[in-house]
Amino acid sequence: MFDVLLATDAPWTESSVRAALLEPDFTVRVVSEGRRVSESVTDNPPDLVILDLQAGNMGGVAVNADLENSLVDSIPVLLLLDREADSWLAKRFGAEAWLVKPISPAKLAETGRELIAAAG
Repeated sequence: MFDVLLATDAPWTESSVRAALLEPDFTVRVVSEGRRVSESVTDNPPDLVILDLQAGNMGGVAVNADLENSLVDSIPVLLLLDREADSWLAKRFGAEAWLVKPISPAKLAETGRELIAAAG
């Protein structure tokens, strides 16, 4: 079973991700504040972190940079972007992958599996 940590404060994003990963091999836990991601990752390391670019008081890019600077940088990170034009941010700050909202459920599940397998 794959443990996924989702950082978002948008209920519709949470619903979309949960629906996309509503498969027996995924469990999803949610933090609604970006600043709590590092704490959650350190306390209970997930197999994958999914960050909403606009996650609360600390955006997804800042959270990703924080994770990259910590001891848990081996955990893959998938950024959820509001628009394709934001992809330069994802590249610049080292996200392993990103998807643009609205999210394709099949693509999210496929990308999640690929990132987890690559981290291996």
